[in-house]
Amino acid sequence: LPEKPLREALIYFRQIADIYEQIGDDYGKNIAIANIGEAYRDLGEYENALRTYAEAVALAEKRGDARLRDGILTSICETYFGQKKY
Repeated sequence: LPEKPLREALIYFRQIADIYEQIGDDYGKNIAIANIGEAYRDLGEYENALRTYAEAVALAEKRGDARLRDGILTSICETYFGQKKY
């Protein structure tokens, strides 16, 4: 994707994460944060992506959601792959 839509997505995903936090929906917040990581990865901002993914993994572990945690860990692997850090 071009950069502009990804930058817009970052704004919207942050707003979505805030809304989910306000209504107490930890799962929705977790997904929104993981999506922020995806947008950063697609922008090539790997350090931001990894930092955001780490936050999403911690939330998933806190919630006891191994399935979501494992999906985010896969995204972390893909980020390292994108950096050619095998």
